[in-house]
Amino acid sequence: MESRQIFENRKHKHLTLNDRCIIQEGLLKEKTFKEIGQQLGKDPSTISKEIRRNFTRVRPKDFGRPRNICTKRQTCSVHGLCSRYPNCVADLCRYCKSLDCNERCPEFEPILCLKLKRPPYVCNGCETFVSVTSLNKYMMLNWPKRSTARRKKNRE
Repeated sequence: MESRQIFENRKHKHLTLNDRCIIQEGLLKEKTFKEIGQQLGKDPSTISKEIRRNFTRVRPKDFGRPRNICTKRQTCSVHGLCSRYPNCVADLCRYCKSLDCNERCPEFEPILCLKLKRPPYVCNGCETFVSVTSLNKYMMLNWPKRSTARRKKNRE
């Protein structure tokens, strides 16, 4: 009864920065949307929508992993993307050290982790995110402002 009363009191109110901190901490601790929602007095669907709408994509670092995050990186035969680098010694763009072919290649298809299609939809708290060579999604405290701007830009 007490948790229901808290939920009714918080109904139809926007999430605060403190609420978002709690969501981020909950994701790191691998809590379910239901557990996070109970802690905040919000419906689990609100938590889910907030996470799916507001995330930051992060490319993996170069430390020991290939920076090329294309699904075709092992068999790609594209060449000649680096017209700015006439001294390029790589026969194929996938071997180039001076060019990020992912940004220029018309055939680029990012590797996506299948775990991102299921709750919690982000890499926070995931144990395998360090070893994957895919585009990672994180929920970060600075994301609402950037995500709101991104959504507004997409509407125009």
